[in-house]
Amino acid sequence: MDAGASAIAAPDLGPTVMVVTTSHDTTLPADTDPRHVFVDAKFLQARWGKGRSAFYAYIDRIDGFPGQVVHGRWRLDHILAIEDGLAAGTVTVRPGTPKAGPSVVAEDDPELDDFLNPKAAKKDKAKAVQS
Repeated sequence: MDAGASAIAAPDLGPTVMVVTTSHDTTLPADTDPRHVFVDAKFLQARWGKGRSAFYAYIDRIDGFPGQVVHGRWRLDHILAIEDGLAAGTVTVRPGTPKAGPSVVAEDDPELDDFLNPKAAKKDKAKAVQS
């Protein structure tokens, strides 16, 4: 781009959504006994199509999710039991926690306005002192 040209800003398309793609293989040989297979978080993230943060937030909300057998690894038969329970409705997933912050802001609340925009509050106070 030459020095005189200006950059064109991309349009705001709303929130960014991460698409999870992986080359991590989630298939196992048919003769594998799931009691003897240990899966890691990357395997489960790929299997469930979740990123790292969303994955850990999700397993924290699953009632009865098994603990790690070895650091960062779960037994496959435990995971299959959880997946079967989720499909059958016997295992529940608690709703996620809402993001912090006010969801509704009162229109006529000057204290809240001062709190949410302190720079504007300082300017308003400075104008009031000058007049």
